[in-house]
Amino acid sequence: MLSDIPLRFSHLKKLALSPAHYRHAVEHSDDFRQLRVGSATHALVFENELVCCYDGIRRGKEWEQFKLDHTGCILLNRAEYDDASAIAQAVKKNPLVQELGLLDGEGISETTLDWKYCGRVARSTPDRFTRHFVLDLKTTRCAKPDWFMREITKMAYHSQLAFYQDAIEHVHGYRPDAAYIVAVESKAPYPVVVFRLTPELLEAGHRQCRAWFEQLKIAEDSNCWTGYTDSIVVADVQPGWGFEFNNDADEAETPEAA
Repeated sequence: MLSDIPLRFSHLKKLALSPAHYRHAVEHSDDFRQLRVGSATHALVFENELVCCYDGIRRGKEWEQFKLDHTGCILLNRAEYDDASAIAQAVKKNPLVQELGLLDGEGISETTLDWKYCGRVARSTPDRFTRHFVLDLKTTRCAKPDWFMREITKMAYHSQLAFYQDAIEHVHGYRPDAAYIVAVESKAPYPVVVFRLTPELLEAGHRQCRAWFEQLKIAEDSNCWTGYTDSIVVADVQPGWGFEFNNDADEAETPEAA
């Protein structure tokens, strides 16, 4: 049953789309290049996992032997490894990250916490936390402050950090005072921006998590995993809409005939 699987934030936030999206996320996982590079970047920043570079072609006997010899490591090709290394170095050398001591001291990095959220078995892996702060590292295509602040609420990063605060308090008995996001662009020159979330934004994140959880309980109790809606959507004129037909955009979205 889905209810037997520990609740993770990465799944919970799919309820912002629909119960169907939540169920699909729980039952499936994807392994794209950006996820490998992102995982490797985290490993290089927090030094919690080995990252290995394979310079050959990832097929054949040599590749299979390399995988056996490096079991448990994150395996990247040369381009992926160079990207992850450059991003990680940008974070580590950032003056504000160093000044705040976000990577120093006796903090706990990428350790899985098993806990209960509203009585439900949950599992969380904060990037890093101490008694004083919880930190989430995000690679992004744009870390420009005014753009990324919109991204924080769009991607529910504030809700994620609020969820982590609950997990840390449940397991360790203390609640980190501050919540930071370190955003780093995934392309050169790899600019880094440090965001500190306000208590008001974190409280909004707490409320959002609770709303999603209530939606999840309804879907589980009814065994109804609908998509966006199971009703007809009436399409009508919306205020401010124009009526100019954009033929070029329509053509751009239409695949050419084979």
